[in-house]
Amino acid sequence: SCTGPANGATVTMDAPKSIVANFTPYPGMLALTIQSKMDSGQQRIWTLNISNLGQGPVINARLNNIAITPIGTAQISIATPLPLALGNIPPGASISIPVTLNWPLSTPPTRARMVFSLSGDFNHASTVTLHDLFR
Repeated sequence: SCTGPANGATVTMDAPKSIVANFTPYPGMLALTIQSKMDSGQQRIWTLNISNLGQGPVINARLNNIAITPIGTAQISIATPLPLALGNIPPGASISIPVTLNWPLSTPPTRARMVFSLSGDFNHASTVTLHDLFR
């Protein structure tokens, strides 16, 4: 018989026994920031920093989508093909990736809200919303 709290158990081995243990991995947690911005004609190239702030790894991390809501006259679109495979991101680690936006200059500057959808294996999903972005 097993005794003890949910996180541990004591098994008395007084005869042959089979023991099955089910382990749940620590979850990962993806976060995103804009590391740098560079203009190139009618495009803007952003370097995104994607970090794993969780206790476990994020396996097969992906940037799935960037939903853009422009506030102004310019039309904004993503030139980088998505989804973008990011690989495995261990806990405490981060990676940097370039993303190119079609974002023409406008007067007054066009502002935007962007929602970044990230995911990984084992039902991992994160959404990061950045407000008041402008060019």
